[in-house]
Amino acid sequence: MGKIKEHPVWEVYDLHRDCRLNVKYWSKKLVRVRRINLAMEYLILLTAPGSAVAGLVFWETANGKTVWMILTTLTALIGIGKPLLKLSDKVADIQGIVTHYRSLDNQLKEIGNDIRRENEYSPAMVSTFKSIARQTDRISASEPIEEIDANLQKSCFEQVNIELPDTIFYVPSNQND
Repeated sequence: MGKIKEHPVWEVYDLHRDCRLNVKYWSKKLVRVRRINLAMEYLILLTAPGSAVAGLVFWETANGKTVWMILTTLTALIGIGKPLLKLSDKVADIQGIVTHYRSLDNQLKEIGNDIRRENEYSPAMVSTFKSIARQTDRISASEPIEEIDANLQKSCFEQVNIELPDTIFYVPSNQND
């Protein structure tokens, strides 16, 4: 396998796996941010004075008054802090990143299919690959600056290696590429 891994097509397959990893990683981050945003919005709606929950008889009891006071205080703090967190902006930004990586993942898959179909890594394919690599660099630069979640990244990496093992990639028999 050593000589085969030296073939230029591996730049396509390695970038394909990188894009798939980024799709998985940022999709999971997106789900987390959406859940946090939804939980905050739900709590705000739940404790709004006109909500059906606000009118429950339970809140008139001693324990109920204490719980309601804690909930409304928490909601007030969330209401103040939520705009500062800019979760809606984060959702939009991460969604854009996921969409771009997903598009590149599909384009790289198509290049792989073309390599298999034509039994070569043609100059046109190389040119397309280079364009995709430049797009990948631009998307990577637009990712939010944050600490990488190593456990999530490792989990996504393992999933990608199961989905896209070396054995599924086609290496042309013509070694003149």
